[in-house]
Amino acid sequence: MSTFKDNFLSAIYYKTENYDTVNCYKVGIFYRVTQLCIIGYLIWGVFVMKGYQEEEESIQSSVITKVKGVVPINSSDTGLSLWGPEDYVIPPHGEAIFFIATNVTEIPNQTLDKCAEGDTVPDGRCSEHADCPPGEAVRAGHGIKTGRCLKKDRNVKGTCEIHGWCPGGERQKSHVLEKAENFTIFIKNFIRFPKFSFSKSNILQTQDKNYLPKCTYDELVHPYCPIFRLGDIIRKTGHRFQDMAQAGAAIGILINWNCDLDTLTFQCDPKYSFIRLDLNTTVNSTTTFNLRYARYYKNATGYDYRTLFKVYGIRFHVMVHGKAGKFSIIPTFVNFGSGIGLLGAFKIEYTTNVNAIPSPSMPESRCTKFFFTGFDYKTEKYVILQRNKVGILYRVIQLCIIGYIIGWVFVMKKGYQKVEESMQSSVITKVKGVVPVNSIDTGLSLWGPEDYVIPHHGAATFFIATNVTEIPNQTLDNCAESDTVPDGRCRDDADCPRGEAVRAGHGIKTGRCLTKARNVKGTCEIHGWCPGEENQKSHVLGKLENFTIYIKNFVRFPRFNFSKSNVRETQDKSYLPTCNYDELVHPYCPIFRLGDIIRKTGHRFQDMAQAGAAIGILINWNCNLDIGSSQCHPKYSFIRLDLNTNVNSITTFNFRYARYYKNATGHDYRTLFKVYGIRFHVMVHGKAGKFSIIPTIINIGSGLALLGAAT
Repeated sequence: MSTFKDNFLSAIYYKTENYDTVNCYKVGIFYRVTQLCIIGYLIWGVFVMKGYQEEEESIQSSVITKVKGVVPINSSDTGLSLWGPEDYVIPPHGEAIFFIATNVTEIPNQTLDKCAEGDTVPDGRCSEHADCPPGEAVRAGHGIKTGRCLKKDRNVKGTCEIHGWCPGGERQKSHVLEKAENFTIFIKNFIRFPKFSFSKSNILQTQDKNYLPKCTYDELVHPYCPIFRLGDIIRKTGHRFQDMAQAGAAIGILINWNCDLDTLTFQCDPKYSFIRLDLNTTVNSTTTFNLRYARYYKNATGYDYRTLFKVYGIRFHVMVHGKAGKFSIIPTFVNFGSGIGLLGAFKIEYTTNVNAIPSPSMPESRCTKFFFTGFDYKTEKYVILQRNKVGILYRVIQLCIIGYIIGWVFVMKKGYQKVEESMQSSVITKVKGVVPVNSIDTGLSLWGPEDYVIPHHGAATFFIATNVTEIPNQTLDNCAESDTVPDGRCRDDADCPRGEAVRAGHGIKTGRCLTKARNVKGTCEIHGWCPGEENQKSHVLGKLENFTIYIKNFVRFPRFNFSKSNVRETQDKSYLPTCNYDELVHPYCPIFRLGDIIRKTGHRFQDMAQAGAAIGILINWNCNLDIGSSQCHPKYSFIRLDLNTNVNSITTFNFRYARYYKNATGHDYRTLFKVYGIRFHVMVHGKAGKFSIIPTIINIGSGLALLGAAT
């Protein structure tokens, strides 16, 4: 009984360590200096770096942009004309990523005909007719081969004759928009930190109604004005407008919110900075930014013709980052506790004969005695146990901890590096390929990227039409609502109240119910674009698998001032026009065949073409900057996003758009297109790491502390 009582009491005893005071002032001074450093670090971390605050970095942001300015342009299409934001801003609806045209090339009065392929297209070059098999689309070209090779001389290579929109690019006319640097960009940014339920806008709160219409951003005079002159933005990137206007560029407008939400120190204002995104710091090279779109017309005989525009310009990316902090008792205690714990963990093992330590001659003054006793250092007493089992366990634990520190922390996780994951990225896409379409509206036609890629401005998210349904020659008239619309069904006129819009329908009810028999349900008569969708004709666009998608991706890690592009650095000018991505043969080629992308998701193009799909193109950058920038390459992967793994079901992707015309009497008519297709999402992730002494010391220190705790 007494043994049980003794064991129980010994379990709740508090054991104190036995110390010896060592009068070795060198060790004592080192010990006190280290303590002062830890205390200084604690004060810096808690008060200077605001370690007493709870922080939130998951900022919710909304960006709306508006560009203003006009520029004269001498167009072959319209003569002397004036372009406004609705012409040179793409897309025109105020997104955070937008494109401003600065150099416009136009090819007017194109019609569907036969002409020579451009000699800049490798697949369009030929030596004889056999090089131009009829019916084959020119890869990355502008039409379908007719079977003829057009040559100026027998001994000189020619180009294949194609059926496409003619004339080609040889008749293009270029216009540089010189006055574009005077355009203004109004950026509205609304942010919210949900943890603190705090919202704010970048628009200065002022009673002066004339402030916004008159101000222009200047970091000294008007640092909070949200209106920016285009020329000033470019100048702040360290470049000139004239250098960018000809071939285009990509610019990042960075808005940083660093908000202190404590009442006494409240501060929350945006800071703006501007960088050029398309500059590759490894080779100091840039690329071009251009896109194509077309304006369609009908001549007096009803045939289509068009003006094709190839525009170079500047792509702007408005990127919002930030964090907010507010006092909280929990991080305050955590940071103080970790500092005090660090003080307690710092000990020096000093193994020596205490009585053998020489003591310097001490002054007799009480003040000096008190001063020198402050540098005394107390060491713990240790007992050596000569037990092999305990010793082996002790060494095994030490080896495991050392192996963890070296193998996992430093080798696998690169704990000696400072890591940045807040990557800045710019993506621009370009699709190439042509496909024949037997259209009710135009007969046998040819669709290019300007027709089947939506939107056409090279966004990171884009849609390629694979199945097109068209309803031609619609006019505003009265006709029956579709019987597939529940709100359009009726038994009598009372079910169709006049002037009421059909819910999820196609027009306004006229008050009449159209039935084929008295006791049979009919549909309401509507005023809308007639005839309705019952006259639709569908075209599945074949041979889309051979289309190519060119993805330009520029990344920047601002902490390391490192930028890079996914375009391979090579002196071979024929590499890009001829390569296709292949993870074994061409792993760094940024041109992807559409059929290959779909195949790598584990699905078939035929299964997606009818109803559409959503595909993710993932680009991952994992850069170790210690071994050189040349080893920093992107890795690509492809996934299908619209597949529900729980029920193995998919959905459809479709939308509508229309082309409007005027007939000889001046009345409007249109062709409505309902298109199904594949929606692509280019998603960029990554991180970069580089040696830094701070994480190295922290990880070594934590490893030593773990060793100390284990002993």
